[in-house]
Amino acid sequence: MKRCIIAAMDLNEINERIDKAMARQKSFQTNRTLSGLVGVFLVYEMYKAVTEESPGLWFYIVMSLFFVAAVVLVVFDTKRINQAKAELEELRAAKEAVQADLAELEDDSDESEADGDDDDADATSAESDARE
Repeated sequence: MKRCIIAAMDLNEINERIDKAMARQKSFQTNRTLSGLVGVFLVYEMYKAVTEESPGLWFYIVMSLFFVAAVVLVVFDTKRINQAKAELEELRAAKEAVQADLAELEDDSDESEADGDDDDADATSAESDARE
């Protein structure tokens, strides 16, 4: 019984960790999408500036730095998403293992209760036979 409680606590903890990992993964995906959109917008603005007018050198430098920053963020977020996916896989495997242990413990406790009931019935009938 005590092992069931400990396993259940572990299952709750694993579920909380899975929820947190999924939230982190979603956050990284949102960041990656926004960074990608910023990069596309910067490229469009640079193209538009080059075709319509002749901006100064500072414009190219600043826009290039912003674009590089957006690309770095996309790469970084992609790496973090992959780490979050790996963590989720490990947590889901751990959850399945704990659930299997819980099922095994419940089966064992059901069998021991069934064995205990039969023993009680045998003991009761033996006591009644002895009294007669």
